[in-house]
Amino acid sequence: MHVEKNTKSNAAAVREEMIRQRAYEIWEGEGNPKGRESEHWDQAAREVDGALGDTPENTDSNTPEPTGQDNAGEADDTGA
Repeated sequence: MHVEKNTKSNAAAVREEMIRQRAYEIWEGEGNPKGRESEHWDQAAREVDGALGDTPENTDSNTPEPTGQDNAGEADDTGA
């Protein structure tokens, strides 16, 4: 059914946005370290899935990994 697929897509999009926001909060809370996007994303996914009551078996495995763009525009701590 088309509506059911659309609802699942919407739920996956909402989950992804929640993960993205939480990963950003974790990144900021740790002082904006570089190169830890995957760690922050994985931690955020675990926290969001736990809050939603999801387990890895019933979550959308097509949720993309972070691209590094979430931190775009942030100050470079190298002074360059």
